[in-house]
Amino acid sequence: GLMSSIGKALGGLIVDVLKPKTPAS
Repeated sequence: GLMSSIGKALGGLIVDVLKPKTPAS
């Protein structure tokens, strides 16, 4: 649902912050 989409987006941003070496897919 909408919350899941938001969670995915936030999770992606967090991953970018914690693992900047990981290229965004």
